[in-house]
Amino acid sequence: MSGLFGESRSKFVSNKDLTSGDTIEFLDNGSWCSVDFSKARDGSDVKDVYQVNVSVNGHPAKIMSLNKTSRDSLAEGFNNDPKGLKGKKATVTFITQLAFGKKTKVLELIALRNDVFQGTNAKDIPFDGVV
Repeated sequence: MSGLFGESRSKFVSNKDLTSGDTIEFLDNGSWCSVDFSKARDGSDVKDVYQVNVSVNGHPAKIMSLNKTSRDSLAEGFNNDPKGLKGKKATVTFITQLAFGKKTKVLELIALRNDVFQGTNAKDIPFDGVV
């Protein structure tokens, strides 16, 4: 993990704070939040994002917004566990995806499990905050 995580004063985890192989621990089940992404913070660019409190490699808690790639991966990896994310762990990976005609590096969280992976189709699991 980059040294930025421990030094950053932001309460949010940034992809720049992470390195492939880092371990994320979910400290709560998370929730959907409406976030204003407009520069003026005038409500002109509000989007719903799924946010969860996490610890990265044992560092103090920060808020992480889960992208669709990670939500799908976690839903599949945890078999849509009704107990939610709290107490579970995932490992950080970065994959290359095509977005808007350009290749871009995208964060994907992979569920860390102690049991045998049973496998489900993440497209069939509606992500509603319970994975």
